[in-house]
Amino acid sequence: MLSVTHAPVKNEKASLKDMDVLVVDCQTTGSSPGSSRLLEVGWALCAARDETVRPPVFRLLRLEGPDVKVPRRVAKLTGIDEGALQDAHTPEQVCTELKELLQREAPPLGIAHFARFEKSFLGALFKEFGGDAFPLPLACTHELARRLHPSLPRLTLRALCGYHGYFLPEKRRAAPHVAATFHLWRHLVRALAVEHGALDLEALWAFLATPPPKRPKKKSYLLGDSERLALPTAPGVYRFFGPRDTLLYVGKATNLRSRVSSYFTRSRGRGEHILEMLTMADRVEHEALASPLEAALKEHELIARSDPPYNRALRPSADRAFFASADFSRVCEPKGDPNDFYHGPFTSRDSLERFKELCAAVTGDDRAAMGLGAQIEAADGAALAGRDLFAESYLGACPAGGSRIAARLLALGAIRAELRALQRAKEQLTCEETKAPQTEETPKAEITSDHVAAFFASIARSVGRQWKTACALRFLSHCTVAWYPKTRGEDEPGRLITVCAGEISPGRLWRAGDEIPPPPGWQTALDKRRCLLEPLRRDRLRVLLAEIARLCREGLEVRLRLSSAPALRAPKIAALFFGDEP
Repeated sequence: MLSVTHAPVKNEKASLKDMDVLVVDCQTTGSSPGSSRLLEVGWALCAARDETVRPPVFRLLRLEGPDVKVPRRVAKLTGIDEGALQDAHTPEQVCTELKELLQREAPPLGIAHFARFEKSFLGALFKEFGGDAFPLPLACTHELARRLHPSLPRLTLRALCGYHGYFLPEKRRAAPHVAATFHLWRHLVRALAVEHGALDLEALWAFLATPPPKRPKKKSYLLGDSERLALPTAPGVYRFFGPRDTLLYVGKATNLRSRVSSYFTRSRGRGEHILEMLTMADRVEHEALASPLEAALKEHELIARSDPPYNRALRPSADRAFFASADFSRVCEPKGDPNDFYHGPFTSRDSLERFKELCAAVTGDDRAAMGLGAQIEAADGAALAGRDLFAESYLGACPAGGSRIAARLLALGAIRAELRALQRAKEQLTCEETKAPQTEETPKAEITSDHVAAFFASIARSVGRQWKTACALRFLSHCTVAWYPKTRGEDEPGRLITVCAGEISPGRLWRAGDEIPPPPGWQTALDKRRCLLEPLRRDRLRVLLAEIARLCREGLEVRLRLSSAPALRAPKIAALFFGDEP
């Protein structure tokens, strides 16, 4: 079924290649003009015969109304926030400018990707300020691509442009989207002419009126089978490149050939962003390494250095590091001096603030207990009873003093199985409320003291796990790690790496019986190592910690030396760093 309606226009026999078209793009606060606002409109008059797009016009639109804000998710995707709209145009000004352009230039056709979306917002704009619907018929490049490229994994604007050799930046802004849509229109016009003999407007509408073909199970890729099948079976890192030699994605593998081939043979379950990346990837490079652990560290190094757009994990950390005083009464901002604080780094200020309130609550602050209880809509009585239940069950006769209470809560949060049981009770309550929708006749489930105690437990557990990770990272900032690979012959050596001040040396061979040297700088006190854990080192050590956990889980022979004392073996390592959760 044709998804874009059009009115008759003059010169239906005009050449698609030579005619001027208006390429448009809209960025909005949501998906529907009834509940969302236009943020930005961009347009450009172009012809498919042009080699480059004419300079696009783009206009930010003022959000009128005291309570109208740019949603956080939209601001992250577009980079547009309230500050960027201070000097924006009014919607009426943008509508008037577009009306004058269309009257002056009178293009026969508009082009947009997902034209139904642009048509709805532009139509609403024109009806509000012009009295008439948007006067230009819009052809949809997505609908054209559904018919011309049915076997591609993804048909987003970014994927299609990358497939045709044009890289679209990550931020969703009108001007680059107009340029990308024009680039895609040029290629689609050429494909229409060559593959279907569609040369004019009449043929275009007829082609769009045909139902799109069923998408085949076997997908088409730019990257050839021979290139990926030539990869070695060794561990290492791989890099996908796209248009203009742009690095798209970095990954690690235990078996390079198997891992890279899996992207093209098992697409089910892949994230949409990975399918989009595969649509535009035209080359893969690799670097074989001695072990999966070294591959994981190399992957982090490459991602931190290049920040590939399709890597979501391990990208240069946007996490802010937070520190807390010994009794958690104060939280240090990232710009503060961590030497003035005792605990950290933590990654969530919200969880720290809750833990601060929890410490105050269990030391007798009723207001703090009731404030926490209000977060799950507990009555004041239930909040106080839940506080007492939590303190009696898990703190017992803990010595008085804020710092000692905080230390006990942290230890509980890091290792106590009972806290996990309470957390599961809280999660079960949430599930039951979700399954049974509330109506006027159905009374809301009462939040009891047990639920409050479970909520307090979840706070302790969240911060306790962050605290345990922070302690582990401090230990690992100066260490020596030695291990054997998963499959090895009788005389095959293992590998050894040294970490000094968070910097990791290249791996070298380690044979059974060889001494594992103590790490340089091991005398550095733990409380002095907080300053070493800036984002890059912190993320690097997190990768190392995850790999050590993996080696322990797989039952491999691992040694970890932290000081002049003998090296720790896998069971001791698991107990020290991971408790019952390696």
